Amino acid sequence: MTTRAFLFDLDGTLVDSAPDIAGALNHALCQLGRPPIPLAQVRHLVGRGARDLIARSLWGPEATPPLNDPTFDAAVKSFFGYYQDHICDGSAPFPTVLETLTRLQQRGDQLAVVTNKSTTLAQQLLAQLQMSHFFSLVIGGDTLPHNKPAPDQLLYAMEQLGTTCHNSLMVGDSINDVLAARAAGCRVVVVSYGYCHEGTAADLGADVVIDRFDQLPLDWSC
Repeated sequence: MTTRAFLFDLDGTLVDSAPDIAGALNHALCQLGRPPIPLAQVRHLVGRGARDLIARSLWGPEATPPLNDPTFDAAVKSFFGYYQDHICDGSAPFPTVLETLTRLQQRGDQLAVVTNKSTTLAQQLLAQLQMSHFFSLVIGGDTLPHNKPAPDQLLYAMEQLGTTCHNSLMVGDSINDVLAARAAGCRVVVVSYGYCHEGTAADLGADVVIDRFDQLPLDWSC
């Protein structure tokens, strides 16, 4: 039997981390005298990494991280300082995630995390949630020069795992996950409960949309 590889997004797919991300973001905004952003709104801003989240929170949804901007740099420093100390205050795996990962691991499937979160923070979050043992590889937003929606992280993951696009499945919650998977040539599943939907999950163009993590297709055709 061909070994299958599952490449998982982290925030909004495996873990409901929005409460702690929102806490750190609003701490940073408060330090600048800015009003807080509601948790529901933060859920739709997560997905491109913390620096992008902060820029969009300060200057609107189309903003990108600026260079040498004192306000932005202060917000980034404040965000990361707070988040590292509060990364798992309210974060938790989504329902049925642990059971499904256990089943995949017991079958001998290869499991990796592919996230735009920094590698250090991703590993810290997984460790505090006692989920690290599931994954042989964690690829973060600082692993390679280009992150999702570019295919680089997925291609690198497959190379490291010794798999190909034909027996690798990307599982995420956003258009960035779908675009990265398409560019890498692998199939993609989107969870409907995640954060980063433009429209609905069905609009993102995934091969499959699931409402619960235990609905993950385990035996797709290679």
